[in-house]
Amino acid sequence: MNYVTVDSQLRFVAQLVRRCPTQALRHAFVQAMRDWCNQTQWLRKDVVQSTANTQSGIEGEYLVLLDGEDAEFLEVVAIRDNIKVTDPTRSQPTECPIPPSDPSLWNNTAAPNPPRTYAYKPEGMFNLYPTPNQDYDLRITAVLQPKDNVLRVPDAPLIKYSSHIEAGALEF
Repeated sequence: MNYVTVDSQLRFVAQLVRRCPTQALRHAFVQAMRDWCNQTQWLRKDVVQSTANTQSGIEGEYLVLLDGEDAEFLEVVAIRDNIKVTDPTRSQPTECPIPPSDPSLWNNTAAPNPPRTYAYKPEGMFNLYPTPNQDYDLRITAVLQPKDNVLRVPDAPLIKYSSHIEAGALEF
């Protein structure tokens, strides 16, 4: 993903509110982009990871891991669609989609088995049910938004939707 500085995007907003401090403009622009990304769920990335290295430290809870600049400037706000699970020990691995479900319906005493469903938790975490009985490869479509107070944002939404994001910044 390519990134641009927030300051390079402020010129159109700054023309309309000339005496507004740059820091306030920066904050308004980032907040508008966060709101737009969260509401539209347009900004997404496929993340491939393993159940072996994504434990959050709490049993059965996993993190969606971003890498590089994505981890520095973006945060996960949702998981889009199904998680695709692959058993790497099979001779011909195939992806099996697992849908989201309500964790209150899960049997907490179920024996570890291949996961059949997941539940998203806030801040880029999710649970798998039943608890995986081995390491599985996961392909997750993560819905992203810029972190609060970043100085760089992804350029992809700005190519087509910059006027919408700038209008949102003016509302602040």
